[in-house]
Amino acid sequence: ARGAEFFTNVLLEPCWLGLLLDPVASVRAACVSGMETLVRTAGQEWLVKQILPQHVRIYNHAANGSYLIRITILQAHAATAVACAGTSPEGSSLWNDVMLQLLRGISDGVANVRMVAGKGLAQVIEAVKKAGEENQLAFVDTTVKPALETQLETESDMDCRDAYQLALDALGGPTAAPGGGE
Repeated sequence: ARGAEFFTNVLLEPCWLGLLLDPVASVRAACVSGMETLVRTAGQEWLVKQILPQHVRIYNHAANGSYLIRITILQAHAATAVACAGTSPEGSSLWNDVMLQLLRGISDGVANVRMVAGKGLAQVIEAVKKAGEENQLAFVDTTVKPALETQLETESDMDCRDAYQLALDALGGPTAAPGGGE
């Protein structure tokens, strides 16, 4: 346990971010599964300053390229948001930021990315409901729910629709009519 400074100076660029881009899915998945530990060990403020900008940069760079990288980043955002569920309002900047990135994912041009974002939102919603933090619950109700409902109305891909409905079901939201979308 050498701390966040060691991670930033020695491991962030050559290892962590490189592993997020690895062509092997299980390597990328290992990074995603490490997000909870990273949140707990390094702290939310450090992640907002050091990791989140890198993740957003990678996602933006992959916008016209590999959808697999965008999926990995969204999975990391979901894991981070779950790890932050129930944090106090002072510590919820990271949670808010990754939630906005997940919402960005539900309008991606690639259906698999949208589906992963929807499933990630479902995981976060379940964690937030369990934690019961009022500000996060309010954000889910006023921001996430309307975004999911809007996407559900216009989504033609059935797997995406199922993922959005899964998230809405986690909220106790309305059930979509079968086959919806245009």
